[in-house]
Amino acid sequence: MTTPLLEIKNLHARVEDKEIIKGLDLTVNAGEVHAIMGPNGAGKSSLSNVLAGKDGYEVTDGSIMFKGQNLLQMSTEERARSGLFLSMQYPIEIPGVMVSNFLKQSLNSVLKHRGEPELDTIGFMKLLKTKAAALGINPEMLKRFVNVGFSGGELGCPDIIFIFGATNDCWAGAPLGEYKYERWAKEDLYQFRPAMAYMLDHMIDRYPNVEIYFLLNSDLKEEFNESVRTICKHYDIDCIELYNIDKQSGHPSVKGMEQICDQIKRYCTK
Repeated sequence: MTTPLLEIKNLHARVEDKEIIKGLDLTVNAGEVHAIMGPNGAGKSSLSNVLAGKDGYEVTDGSIMFKGQNLLQMSTEERARSGLFLSMQYPIEIPGVMVSNFLKQSLNSVLKHRGEPELDTIGFMKLLKTKAAALGINPEMLKRFVNVGFSGGELGCPDIIFIFGATNDCWAGAPLGEYKYERWAKEDLYQFRPAMAYMLDHMIDRYPNVEIYFLLNSDLKEEFNESVRTICKHYDIDCIELYNIDKQSGHPSVKGMEQICDQIKRYCTK
């Protein structure tokens, strides 16, 4: 029987005195892609931080095996060298350090961790050019300093933003409130309509050159659907209505995610 790439059993974890993960089981085999979904506060980011070994997160019960090894006995550095780490959402610039040198140091660190011979400069550059050609990467990119001179999109500012909203608000029975497009008070943000307008207003201000689309679950109550359409129209944001999405436990299944992708593609290419 093949050993899973990642196997989590009955995982419990907390931050300070608050339990944030309660009995999680998850198995990921090599070659699989899994999406962790859920509402705010469900523990998605917390699970990532626990797996990466971030300080402040305490595992109180359960086990995590990664490539057949006990992940909980590994330091953060050991986990990263084994292939499990968090990427930076907004990477920092490192002037003076070339991408090629950074990659060479990173690769040799992994090879050393595995007990394998490290590559000298000639051997590494030969490997790097082969991999860059296979991936269609311009060799000039490798001569840049790390994260210096990249565009906003390359550094984490997106070209397109898809907002999948309103579903949890509808399920939770959030009050609709009134349409309000300026001068929001704190209490307004506990009502759906002014809170959505506030979010879009700040999103447009933060990303003025980004295409923003709102994904609307057509199965919601009509008053929520109409609210979304009205607010999107006010901000001139395209509203993509999704129909007949396959679900599991109330959330899109793998098939449902494929259906969402297909419907978005059809909308954007029509």
